[in-house]
Amino acid sequence: MHKFGDVILGGIFPINYYTASSEQYFTSEPKDPICYGFDIQGFRQAQTMAFAVDEINRNSKLLPNISLGYSLYDSCVKLGISFRAALSMTSGRGEPFQLNESCYGYPPLLGIVGESTSTHTIAISSILSLYSLPMVSYFATCSCLSDRKQFPSFFRTIPSDAFQVVKQNVTGLQWIASEAWSTAKVLHSPSYMPFLAGTLGIAIRRGEIPGLRDFLLTIRPDNDTLSTQDNTLVKQFWEHIFRCKFVSGWMEMEGSGPFKGQSCARLQGLEPWQLVYYLQRVNFTTDFGDQVSFDENGDVLPIYDVMNWRWHPDGSTVVTNVGDVKEMAAKVIDLNLDEDKIFWNFESKKPPRSVCSESCPPGTRIAIKKGEPVCCFDCIPCSDGKISNGTDSTECTSCPEDFWSNIQRDQCFPKSKEFLSYVEPLGISFTTASLFGALLCTIVLGIFTHHRTTPVVRANNSELSFLILLSLKLCFLCSLFFIGKPRLWTCQLRHAAFGISFVLCVSCILVKTMVVLAVFKASKPAPNENTEYYSDRIVVECVVGSTVGFGVLLGYIGLLAVLSFLLAFLARNLPDNFNEAKFITFSTLVFCAVWIAFIPAYINSPGKYADAVEVFAILASSFVLLLALFGPKCYIILLKPEKNTKKALMGRGSPRS
Repeated sequence: MHKFGDVILGGIFPINYYTASSEQYFTSEPKDPICYGFDIQGFRQAQTMAFAVDEINRNSKLLPNISLGYSLYDSCVKLGISFRAALSMTSGRGEPFQLNESCYGYPPLLGIVGESTSTHTIAISSILSLYSLPMVSYFATCSCLSDRKQFPSFFRTIPSDAFQVVKQNVTGLQWIASEAWSTAKVLHSPSYMPFLAGTLGIAIRRGEIPGLRDFLLTIRPDNDTLSTQDNTLVKQFWEHIFRCKFVSGWMEMEGSGPFKGQSCARLQGLEPWQLVYYLQRVNFTTDFGDQVSFDENGDVLPIYDVMNWRWHPDGSTVVTNVGDVKEMAAKVIDLNLDEDKIFWNFESKKPPRSVCSESCPPGTRIAIKKGEPVCCFDCIPCSDGKISNGTDSTECTSCPEDFWSNIQRDQCFPKSKEFLSYVEPLGISFTTASLFGALLCTIVLGIFTHHRTTPVVRANNSELSFLILLSLKLCFLCSLFFIGKPRLWTCQLRHAAFGISFVLCVSCILVKTMVVLAVFKASKPAPNENTEYYSDRIVVECVVGSTVGFGVLLGYIGLLAVLSFLLAFLARNLPDNFNEAKFITFSTLVFCAVWIAFIPAYINSPGKYADAVEVFAILASSFVLLLALFGPKCYIILLKPEKNTKKALMGRGSPRS
């Protein structure tokens, strides 16, 4: 197929795909091989090039005042014929055709479009490159053709082979197809579908070229403008409809050209190596949005359609477009998939899972397995106080000081504050006991006040008894300062009230000023949030202030208690009616035992349990003193009034041995 023009482009297409030659007996010159077997795809490609040339000639913006022509040859899918066609065109010995209305001749060829196979293209381009003659292939995908040293003038409009398939076990696999067979209808048969259904593959980018369909439909056998040879091919082509593309062109202004003296290539004397320069800088966008340009190796930016094979129950197969993949100018791969359209050839109809490790969920971190691929790893839960709030985290982060990790280890939350609360069972018990003890002291005080003139009350130093009852009531009530969230005023008062109350109770002398002086001469106590006992919570407690001062206070109270115990023990042989020594001995003995046990228990108890131990000691010793000292008296006053007389009290009993 030939068309005259100011610039002629060659083309090599597989119009036929079989060759035959006469038998050779070496007695005469061999005859040319005969091509037969019509290749519809090759014919479609040749016609598309012809259409592209016509479109360029009609567009005055592309090549003004310049017309393109073409000289297209059949390769018969035979290397020898392809090679012969290329050499014929480049050497000027090709088939002559009508150059103008009055003469025939050989066209001045500047470049060749072809070939359709990598093997043929490698052979032809290696020769054309010696003369810097550009060759643009539309179907040769071998990556070896990207070697600019071997093929300096080679370009192609199809990406090189990349996206390879290794056949292993054909059952139970989702196939990934290369462009060579991703749309091959010969495989769309029921015998293959159990293995190939769901195949995902890349296919050469298809586009709707405006006007090409109408152009192909004008190629009719009754068209008088066709030559006899063309008419024969058209008869085989007539009922087929095709889609393809090929666009090319350049334009520059004189005075800003790339050649010597900033000159441009002129139509008269245009050299093939100049065309190579322009081809290297081709950059345009097609009508359907695809960018076309060549990289430094002459390769076009790869654009593929992603195809998916869907097998219907009736045995039919449909190959659908489920996305595309492009390489952008910045070497960034842009993959777009419509996952809802993909058919997965698995029982679950869902995408296959990785054969190695699942993603690590929040709350865990990745731990690479030694000696295995990086995609194989274990998911290690974050330790206490650390979290990870994303998938596949490489490390866990520590929570802030006042925060702690939740059970899932994916969030930090404020640490709970622990103290002896009024609402917990222990606090409720202590509060109830404290109030009950204070109420009991009030009742006893009321009894003593009502019977203050009776001998039992008057004979036992009623003023000191009232003072002891008042101090005991304070002892019961001071335990309330140890319950509830520690605050500044409760921390400052709790040990002062405790010291004053118990010093009054044990000594019954002027100790108030001494204890206040001992307590408040020490450093001032205050609330404190302690994080040393537990790592996951904060213990809110009171700072004692001066440990030495608190120890002195306890030592002083203990000294008074021991002295009271010794004096009471020595007075145990006094007459029974006047003798309280046995009650004082018992009460102080228990009192001392409680506080001796309190000291190690208090030291070894963390947080709120230290407060609980102190409250227990206060309440226990207070109840012992109240019951031991005032229980017998209340018994006589309330239940044995006959003994609450001066005569009964003055009666002498036999001394104990």
